[in-house]
Amino acid sequence: MERSIRQFTKFFIIAGAVLVLAAVFLVVHWQEKTAFDVDKTRLEQAVAKALLKDSAASYMSGECAAEGHEILGGETKENQIIVYALTMVGEYGFENGHFIKVSGSGVIPAVLYFDGHYQFQRIEYPLDGAYYERSLRSLFPARYYAELQIKLSASQKELQKQERRYAQDYLKSIGREAEIGEYGDFDHILLTDVGVPVEVSNRMLGYPELYSYPMWLGNREIVQEGTRYIYELKYDADSKQIIYTCYTYDTKDVVEQYLFDGATGDPVQKTEEEAAVSYIEIKKEV
Repeated sequence: MERSIRQFTKFFIIAGAVLVLAAVFLVVHWQEKTAFDVDKTRLEQAVAKALLKDSAASYMSGECAAEGHEILGGETKENQIIVYALTMVGEYGFENGHFIKVSGSGVIPAVLYFDGHYQFQRIEYPLDGAYYERSLRSLFPARYYAELQIKLSASQKELQKQERRYAQDYLKSIGREAEIGEYGDFDHILLTDVGVPVEVSNRMLGYPELYSYPMWLGNREIVQEGTRYIYELKYDADSKQIIYTCYTYDTKDVVEQYLFDGATGDPVQKTEEEAAVSYIEIKKEV
């Protein structure tokens, strides 16, 4: 009986020691992960500013740049701040009256580097394709890797919410109201949907003068040198013509118009008189 009690006591001592060691390990691990002596407000602002600056050179520009991020942690080394984060960036513009994310990214892990004064130095992303996992592990310390895998999909809604807050603030600043979303959130009618042959629709993509126009029936807005322009694509079923028109948002003055044969894709030329009448009709319609 006495021997059993000693063995039982010994077991509890060992088990207790294991639990203590585990607790110490977790505390140390947590401290290692969270001991990040920085000004959180300045850091959040610095990360946001860095993402906007970096995305400006990477994506097709809209009229409102936006970002969302979640800082997982970081460290300070030799007067340098290293931040491990999940990021999202986007450019927003008007399409068919909606405020759409016209370019940008999904959730991307990133490592951002700042000097001791929170000045942005550089940003690093994982490589694409077959090198993704290997580069991700090389960029992020092991203590963040498991959390990273869980949050990559879970953080989508939160980062998108942050990003769209920029869009909401921008709309308010210019006195406009619009539904905010992505291209896939709204219906789009393509030229092929109204009977234009695929080869003709594809041919339209080869005209450099049409690069600013939408590929769907509808319009997009572009601000150029302080003036807002509407770039619009229509299809006239009666004349079977594809019509591209650019006009100013405020005055509806027509800047340019291109017509194409809907059956062949060949340009259609108008006389000056026909063009003048067409411009007057356009102004009435819009």
